Amino acid sequence: MRKLFALPLALALALSACDGGSSGGGGSDKDADGFVAVPNISGMKVKVPEGATPNGVGGAAGFHSSDDSFGFMLTEATDGKDFDAAKASTEEFLFKKWIKSEKTDDGWVFTYEIPKLDLSGEEAKEVGVMYSFEVRRKIGDKTYKCHGSIAKAEGLGAVVDACNSIKAG
Repeated sequence: MRKLFALPLALALALSACDGGSSGGGGSDKDADGFVAVPNISGMKVKVPEGATPNGVGGAAGFHSSDDSFGFMLTEATDGKDFDAAKASTEEFLFKKWIKSEKTDDGWVFTYEIPKLDLSGEEAKEVGVMYSFEVRRKIGDKTYKCHGSIAKAEGLGAVVDACNSIKAG
């Protein structure tokens, strides 16, 4: 029951992440190293694949693709969780199974499966799998969480690479 109460919040976050945007990751706004500014968050840059669209004004900081094969949101992580607490917390909500959970020098990388839900009826119905990720990193004096869910497992490498490329700039 607790999971169903959180569904509207999860849907609102997902919908706000894809609220427009016009240029792709391959536009002329790339710097010499191939980085583009992360929309809706000041002073951060990222390398994204061709065709990635910035989330619209008022949306979550990040990028997405129209076919749901790429997308992420970037937020400052203020929860103070360590690796074990974050991993346990991930397993509490809409979690199916781990693909990868590993510590890094400045945080961690999680990739895992969650249920894809059809919310069109009176009860949520599981209709497949989505692929979620969280990359936590320290950039400057702040810790950031790059996270999201995508429809295609093949896209996990691209989102993790993008999340790992984020830098101040």
